[in-house]
Amino acid sequence: MKNFILKDFLGHKAYSFPKTVLRYEQTGEMPKYETDVLLQNGVAIPYQAECMGDNKYALKIISDLPTSGQHVFEWAQGTKRVSSPLDKGLDNGILRIDSLPNGLVSLVHKNGMTCTFSIQTKKKILSVVEEISGGSIEKTIVKELSFTDGSKYIFSATIKKDLDYVEILEDMRGWAQDGSALSLTWTGVTPRYRYTHKRQEEKIDEYLQSDGSFPFLLNPHMDGGRRRDQKGVAYEDKNKGFWLGILFHDILRCDSGKYEIGKSGEESTFTLYEDRCVAPVAGKTRAFMCILCDDKPTESLVSLYIKYYSHVCLDKFKDWVLEWDDDKTEYPKYYSVKSGAPTAEDMMNLVENTKVFATFEWINSVHNRTFIYDWAPTFDMTANQMTEEQFQRVRAAVAFVCYVLSQENAFPIETLLAGHPNFLADTLGTVGIF
Repeated sequence: MKNFILKDFLGHKAYSFPKTVLRYEQTGEMPKYETDVLLQNGVAIPYQAECMGDNKYALKIISDLPTSGQHVFEWAQGTKRVSSPLDKGLDNGILRIDSLPNGLVSLVHKNGMTCTFSIQTKKKILSVVEEISGGSIEKTIVKELSFTDGSKYIFSATIKKDLDYVEILEDMRGWAQDGSALSLTWTGVTPRYRYTHKRQEEKIDEYLQSDGSFPFLLNPHMDGGRRRDQKGVAYEDKNKGFWLGILFHDILRCDSGKYEIGKSGEESTFTLYEDRCVAPVAGKTRAFMCILCDDKPTESLVSLYIKYYSHVCLDKFKDWVLEWDDDKTEYPKYYSVKSGAPTAEDMMNLVENTKVFATFEWINSVHNRTFIYDWAPTFDMTANQMTEEQFQRVRAAVAFVCYVLSQENAFPIETLLAGHPNFLADTLGTVGIF
């Protein structure tokens, strides 16, 4: 068992990471809950260890990381295990998952609001198999529904310590578009407003379609020609100070079974109504999160959940290399320095004040051009003027940009092609130019 450090090498005011489940792959003997205690900055915390085979195990913890912060994790001997609400079942003290007989699950918030997931189909269920796994940090319930025609529908819901959302994964095998659908309904709350990033707040019944649906779909990815579609939506009950959110947070696991251009396939989309959300059971896989929130504004759908649990997740950030050996005297490498050339202060100003860098909760291909046309030449021409501290900070910011924009959640290319070649170059070309 190795001690380790979680450190913010970026140190930018726009990024202060909230509590997130972190997964570390470790080699050696697994810790024993009865005798091995994990300390975070000297304080014992709960942890979860899962065997991976070949003398390896996965260590899971939950932690935040403030701007420029650092957490030190050390192993110690002891007999008192730190408990977690999840030790007792699928209940983290904020949310509870209830399994429904011959169906899926309900999510129950501590204030009584309930969201129910169900399958609407004419097919006959042959069997339902349920499995629960996990531990103190996160637990997953898997329900495998088999049908008489040979098709299967596998629904997974993962609940995490201290967090007010559940991650959903659907695995659909042998399904075609026959009208079968996943349905999400709720009780104990009456939303009269809706919120999305592009449309902001609207009354829930504004601009409804003739069938009563919202004037936009929920779509894992949409290009500029489909701006009416959204990646996430919040249903808000202002009287109760509560909102329900649905958000596509993991595009790589949203596979319609087709390689679409510029948008996700219709197999992946949710159609939204005042009192329910419906998505076809078709394609291959679909992943999204369901948020039940009573302590943050609806705007946090974007500023918190998309930003920190999708685009810039601490579990990925912890593994990014933002500090390495380099010689600033070797610059400039690519650009000629002439009179009127930028200064080190100009580069620092770009890092501190470029809006697109501070707002990676929403990816815009055109706005990313500033990294190619402004950041790259300015860095190359000013690196040898910088102090060591400035040099390290700028390199960390540059590497951070490359890591963020090369993710499938930023510009998908694995399960669909997010846009035309120009937009592809605007986003993924940033990695090459740096």
